[in-house]
Formats: sequence, structure tokens, C-alpha cells
Amino acid sequence: MKLIVNLTSLLFFFIAFAQPTGTDKITGDSLYFMGDYIAAIAYYKKLPPKPSNLYLLGRTYEVASYKDEAIFYYQKSLDEDAGYQHSRFRLAKLYTQTFQLDKAKEKLQFLINEDTTNARYYYQMGLVALKANS
Repeated sequence: MKLIVNLTSLLFFFIAFAQPTGTDKITGDSLYFMGDYIAAIAYYKKLPPKPSNLYLLGRTYEVASYKDEAIFYYQKSLDEDAGYQHSRFRLAKLYTQTFQLDKAKEKLQFLINEDTTNARYYYQMGLVALKANS
């Protein structure tokens, strides 16, 4: 009988306090779309550190105007998966905005080599060249 009570208590504890990862993502997404980026970050940080989740953290920090943190999480996403193009492109854009033009050019050149038909990559490279010449 004690075993059943203990198991029931343990089950209640996990139901009450352990929030599934899927719920964290949904809650984070809802907060993000409502514009509460700081609260969304708290939920996104609970997600497993896979490239798409690290990208979400980077993107949320970026829209909240925390560029250094955004760069950190985009780079961390690339450390997990060097081929994750979304993070590489966002990094290139942030590097362009912060006048780290050599880094921006490096990221964009990698992307262009991977996909020679993507006009956004060439456009962004053009912005880098304009900033370099100004």
C-alpha cells in the first residue's frame, strides 16, 4: 500500500512540475508572437540545444535588440551543425549591421558557394560591399 502511495506521489510530482519540451516551445512561440521576447527566451532556453532551438534563441535576442547574445546563439547553432544556413545568414546580417564586414563576407561567401541561385545572399553581399566603400 505504501508503495502505491509513494508511486502516486512521485507521478503527481512529475505531472505538476515537469513541463514537457513541446509545451516550452509552444509557450515560447506564443510569447514571441505577442512581442514578449524576454519571456520567450526563458522558455526557449529550456529546449534541447539543437541547431533549430539555438537559432530561435538567436532570433529572439536579435528582435529584442540584444545583438551580442544573438550572435552568440547563432554561432552556437553553427557549432552544432555547420550547415545550418538560417543561422549563418542571420549572422552575416548582424555582422553587416555591426560593421564586422570581414566576418559578414566570410559567412555570405560560404552561403553563396552552397547555393549559387539565392538572390538574398548576393544582395546582402552587395550591402557589405557598400558599407566597406563608405
